[in-house]
Amino acid sequence: MNHETKTSLDRMFFPRGLALIGASSTPGKMGAVFTEGIIRMGYTPLYPVNPKEQTIFGLRAYPTVSDIEGPVDLAIILLPTAAVRQTVEECARKGVAGAVIFSAGFGEQGEEGLQLQEEIVGIARRAGMRLIGPNGLGFYCPASKIASFPKVLMEKVEAPCGRVGGVSQSGSFLDNLTIVGTALGFGFSKLVSSGNESDLTAVDFLEYLGQDADTEIIVSYLEGVRNGTPYIEAAKKISRRKPIIVWKTGITESGARAASSHTGSLAGSREIWEGMFRQAGIVVVRSQEEMIDDLIAFHYLPPPRGRRVAILSGPGGIGVGAADTCADHGLQVVGLSEETRRQLSTFIPSVGTALGNPVDMGPAILVNPEIPAQATAIVAADPRVDMVLLIGTDIPGFREGIAEVVKTLDKPLVTAQTSLPQHIPEEYNYYAGRGIPVYADASRAARSLAALAHWHEWRSRQ
Repeated sequence: MNHETKTSLDRMFFPRGLALIGASSTPGKMGAVFTEGIIRMGYTPLYPVNPKEQTIFGLRAYPTVSDIEGPVDLAIILLPTAAVRQTVEECARKGVAGAVIFSAGFGEQGEEGLQLQEEIVGIARRAGMRLIGPNGLGFYCPASKIASFPKVLMEKVEAPCGRVGGVSQSGSFLDNLTIVGTALGFGFSKLVSSGNESDLTAVDFLEYLGQDADTEIIVSYLEGVRNGTPYIEAAKKISRRKPIIVWKTGITESGARAASSHTGSLAGSREIWEGMFRQAGIVVVRSQEEMIDDLIAFHYLPPPRGRRVAILSGPGGIGVGAADTCADHGLQVVGLSEETRRQLSTFIPSVGTALGNPVDMGPAILVNPEIPAQATAIVAADPRVDMVLLIGTDIPGFREGIAEVVKTLDKPLVTAQTSLPQHIPEEYNYYAGRGIPVYADASRAARSLAALAHWHEWRSRQ
């Protein structure tokens, strides 16, 4: 990334003034949703632009961007496609640093739309202005109190500032991630919906987040990259310092057609993309569920020393199944030391239990809910163990004991519940609120532990 791009993006994320072009006071219109939402978030100075209104939600409305007296670094454009070209010209004359173009009907619609898109980019570049979009949702930056994700604004989500940054070629993906991540306790640095990437691209935003001191974990949804080499080269450098978790779509014939009609992106085969990603240290996921699972692990867990995992479970069969799935994901289900087994035997009954790996704590935990916490502390202290997978249950006292043990651990510990979240939501909320990764089943927990271990191994080899 050159210095000019870095400076332009800083001015967009932290603007001296924001012009909302297409603002409205009419309930139900997107212009009203955006104006009211940005006011509620606390950003100032906000300049609503609408030639048909005098005031909008108590703020003076301006006929055009040129009529605004103060400096404007960012313009959010909520206008029909036909009006965008003239508006970009007005922003260029005003000296706006960058604009977010929500309008669709450009490069994703074929040759005519692509020609109009290129004309707009030419106008912006001649003025030194940068563009996000078109056909995207802009960005979310809690530190500057700016959001342009519609669902976030409508549901009045207030996510804290935090360590997770992201760039996505699907705006709705980040819109949803903000809501889900907030519920799980994540904080965000900067999230960007890049849309058609007429000007600024996924590579630009990846490099920016790689340099951003506020961002420690990067997530990305990609449909395609026009030139994969710069992306991979940038990712390889960044991965040595920060994990990059990528969901790449458009890797089948059907997906490629959908990607082209969605943002005009060029797709490619799964084998080629995932192979390049892994060489660059990128953590590969194949669904939104896997993205969130891995983000939970990277956000909350300390680095593992290796891939050796210990499994503790009340239900014996589920523990055996977990051993299989851990092995499938490249984790090592190791034998526990004699000292660890001896200590476990002092309080775990010999009937209906097993003290190998997995540790089957049996029905005794129904009578003595302190057993899981004691056993977890002892197993985690075993020098042969790098990480712990605890298969939990909702018996009284179980979660409280585990929460206390986790405070003393320097090894990753995740929990997998035997009931689904809708059945015992309080269990999930309890663990998430204390920074303990919790998964709906052991397979998802094992896959995320493996992703964490593999990335740290890749990083150590660099």
